[in-house]
Amino acid sequence: MNRWALELKADGKGHAVDAAEACAARRSPAIFVWVHLDGRESDTLKWLQDHGGMPSTVIYALTAMETRPRSEAIDDGALINLRGPSAEEKRAKNGEDTLVSIRVWVEEGRAISVSFHPLKGIDKLVDQMKNGEIKDPGDLISHLAMIITKQVDPVISELDDLVDDCELRLEPEHAFETRRRIAVVGWVVIRMAGRLTRRPRRTASASRPVMPERRWSTTRQAGRTGGGRISSASPLSQTSTR
Repeated sequence: MNRWALELKADGKGHAVDAAEACAARRSPAIFVWVHLDGRESDTLKWLQDHGGMPSTVIYALTAMETRPRSEAIDDGALINLRGPSAEEKRAKNGEDTLVSIRVWVEEGRAISVSFHPLKGIDKLVDQMKNGEIKDPGDLISHLAMIITKQVDPVISELDDLVDDCELRLEPEHAFETRRRIAVVGWVVIRMAGRLTRRPRRTASASRPVMPERRWSTTRQAGRTGGGRISSASPLSQTSTR
């Protein structure tokens, strides 16, 4: 099966370890373990059931073929679905969705992620943990958020430039071409909005998203300082479908 695990050792860096053994030893207070699984493998569900040690609702959410954008606190952890550019260039050539999901279960001392398609930038995240830049689940999520945001930002900027150009070409002689370009921009915006729009849970008395506190990190502000503060408009604080 295509799975791997990194464990934070005493030297402050992440080292490759056996995924099952890492999960079995997760209660050690001195370690942080990140396990990544390929959702396309037939035994992913059984592996999570045998070694995951998490609620069954989380297991089925991690392996669901289709998911809704979400960030949900469950028991002592949180389930987070994010979405970013695919590492498979052929998806764009084949007219397929170029945004793919990664589902992550985080709890104190451990993170387990599942993806059905390679996420562009995941190798950089691995290098960051190996180099000691990621110390806990909060760091992992914030670094992942920044990696995806930096890849999506150029697309947003290009859309802004297209809209500006259309505004300058509203003369009658350019009407057909301008209408066509606006249609293209609208199509891209609709697709991105459907994939990246945040759907936070809200309380009846508050208009701001309610983000539960969790003791996943070794530092009080992990997840906010580990990879830089993430704007609420970032596609990373937002979430995923498959």
